Amino acid sequence: MTRNVLRNIKRKGKLWKKGWRQSKDDTAYLEYRKQASKARKVVKLAKRAFEKKIARNIKIDSKSFYSYTRSKIESRVLWGH
Repeated sequence: MTRNVLRNIKRKGKLWKKGWRQSKDDTAYLEYRKQASKARKVVKLAKRAFEKKIARNIKIDSKSFYSYTRSKIESRVLWGH
């Protein structure tokens, strides 16, 4: 993950702990929701950029592409069991 993604996720966590959970204020909750939405968007964009990079480099580095796609498969077949 990039520094920007981590910074947004940490800020969201701080707003949850120190802002909303302690004060129970509506403005604190709105600020938390705004940051949560921003963090979700940043994570989604970073994931998309990572996947595009892997797809672009498939001819050079096919191992990382197939490793990533295998990690995204929900069920796996166990051979011999």
